[in-house]
Amino acid sequence: MFSFQWPIRRPWTGFCLTGAAVLAGLLFWASIPKFDQQLLAWVCLLPCFLVLPLVPPRHLAFTGLVFGVVAATGRTYWITETLQLYGNLVLVQALATNILLIVYLALYPAFFFWLCAHWRFNSPLFPWLAASTWILLEWAQTWVITGFPWYLLGYSQYLNTPVMQLASVTGVYGISFLIVLINASLAQLAFYRRPLVHLPLPLLGLLVAVIFGYSRLTLITNAPTGKKLTVGILQGNIGQDRKWDVDRNAWTTNHYANLARSLASHKPDLIVFPETALPYRFNSPARTAQYQQI
Repeated sequence: MFSFQWPIRRPWTGFCLTGAAVLAGLLFWASIPKFDQQLLAWVCLLPCFLVLPLVPPRHLAFTGLVFGVVAATGRTYWITETLQLYGNLVLVQALATNILLIVYLALYPAFFFWLCAHWRFNSPLFPWLAASTWILLEWAQTWVITGFPWYLLGYSQYLNTPVMQLASVTGVYGISFLIVLINASLAQLAFYRRPLVHLPLPLLGLLVAVIFGYSRLTLITNAPTGKKLTVGILQGNIGQDRKWDVDRNAWTTNHYANLARSLASHKPDLIVFPETALPYRFNSPARTAQYQQI
């Protein structure tokens, strides 16, 4: 069994923990758009897991917090500019709001690694417990304080078509589960070098997911052709700075109404509007006259 312990009081220990956390955060960042290096997600937690058996829980909470800050920055860096352009906030206000969001999101991995530090790292159950805890925290993140579901770990695999099929059964959480499971198992392998103990079941889980994915893709490809549907897609090309101008609500509504009428002559089975096409709620009494035009 690996028994090395870092001398916690030496200054360079903090730099090592910070370096591991920053590396992990950058790997996560690189696995999501715009970089889209989805394979890096399968090792992005590895640097943090590798220091887990070496330091006390409080140090792991710090490591998770640093990782969370870097990863959350990759997820939300664009919000500062968005708040300036479309929220009419000055740079200081927009940046402060973005930083608060980043710190909040970083609390989840900080809590995750703090919990992991209390469990037996050499146990074959550790990867499964870690993966289960991670997706529980991801689920909480989607609804706590109204929720922030963007760029969960599993979304990094949107280009990995076979693995992505698992979402048809488990949602994105099943993919996140697999990624954390593999990360934790690889960390155990690096420490204890017992592949027959720590790898078979996680690899079997990944293999089952891949086989299921390819089977589902084959089924879809070979499915008999049914009735064809005609679908119309609307794109108003309205800038965000104009879209949310209260004085232009009626113009926006009329614009989409005219686009919808132009498609109606083709008798489509379905007309698809963009996300938040109309800048108000359909059940808003004040807007009844406007949305009834469509």
